[in-house]
Amino acid sequence: MKVMVEQSSGEGKVSLLSSLFVLLLSLLFVVPSTLDIVIQPLLYDGSIVALGRYSMTQDALETIQEDEQISVVAMGSSMMYKAFNGSCFDTLDSQSNVRYYNLAIPSSRPYNDMLHIPRLIRANPDLVMLEVGVNYLVDPSSSNDEYLEFRYKMDTMEQSDLDVGGWHQLIEDRYGEWLATNQLEREQFKQEWFPEASEELLRRALLDESGVYPYSTYAQVPEVGTSEWVNFLQEPEWPPVGFDRMTPEVSQKYNETDMKLSAQYYKPQSGGTLPHSALRYIVEELTSADIKVVLTTLPHHPLTYQYLVPGQWDPLNDTLSPYVGMKDVEIIDNTWAQGWEHAHFDDRNHLDGDGRNQFCERTSPIISSLLSRGN
Repeated sequence: MKVMVEQSSGEGKVSLLSSLFVLLLSLLFVVPSTLDIVIQPLLYDGSIVALGRYSMTQDALETIQEDEQISVVAMGSSMMYKAFNGSCFDTLDSQSNVRYYNLAIPSSRPYNDMLHIPRLIRANPDLVMLEVGVNYLVDPSSSNDEYLEFRYKMDTMEQSDLDVGGWHQLIEDRYGEWLATNQLEREQFKQEWFPEASEELLRRALLDESGVYPYSTYAQVPEVGTSEWVNFLQEPEWPPVGFDRMTPEVSQKYNETDMKLSAQYYKPQSGGTLPHSALRYIVEELTSADIKVVLTTLPHHPLTYQYLVPGQWDPLNDTLSPYVGMKDVEIIDNTWAQGWEHAHFDDRNHLDGDGRNQFCERTSPIISSLLSRGN
């Protein structure tokens, strides 16, 4: 009987401790400033989100604004994320006061990136490189809604009133409920992270367990303001290389099956879609602020082109056509350019380390020339 009473007493203490801890967390999360202090580190370390990179843009732009350097910013999807090595551009640029930043985010599209344009303009970079690709020149379907809800809520909950610009009118009707346009809505979106954040902190406090991925720092963002943070913005940690880990047999099977998926999935349109409207908004806003823009297409594995229907990717050319000759806009083609080889690729549409070096060597002289003209 005594044992049962002691056991019950022990369980009661644990339950009481858990309840008090949850109560403390609840009180903390009610205070807006504490929401940022508590939630942001958990976003950055990848414990409550798949990739800390999703939440880094506001802090990154603040760093860029304060760097007192000539700044070049790359934005786009995972294709740009894996193509752009800012450290390589730094090395090849003859000017020592130029810094290149990779702010591309996997699966991002112009209708995601455009939300950051007002803040990007205030950061005042000298040049912005934008990805234009066959992978996104169609209207988003309902299958994209989960990602869009996540990104729109994540991006707008970290903004201020100054960040609500012309982009809002482009998506308000369809996605308005996922957009925070005032401080109350921003705090409400942050509070949606409370259950996962409180559970993560509870596991750490009571069980000494964590949701941080233990085998790689790929998902994590370094502490803002450190040298690691600046290095991360220039040269992020990329995931392990695909092709290099494949046996010849596996590689052959991939070439026969997955290589044709780019032709199957990527059927761009020439205009009239949300990506086209978003791209136009981005370019016009940046150039109106005297910020140079480079529109670059990105390469695909050479084996993918044999599966294309004649003219299938011509809408990419049509999309770029209105920007030809536009003031402060330069177009660089890599989708149709020759010289891209198997050794440059991680998979059918992403570059590996050799590919990043090749992209850097091809692009750096053009960027350096554009910057020299304005200085």
